[in-house]
Amino acid sequence: MALLDFSAISDLETWLSENA
Repeated sequence: MALLDFSAISDLETWLSENA
């Protein structure tokens, strides 16, 4: 579960960085 959460957070941060 932690790995899935981490992956989701990483994807979100990546998306935010690309769309900032």
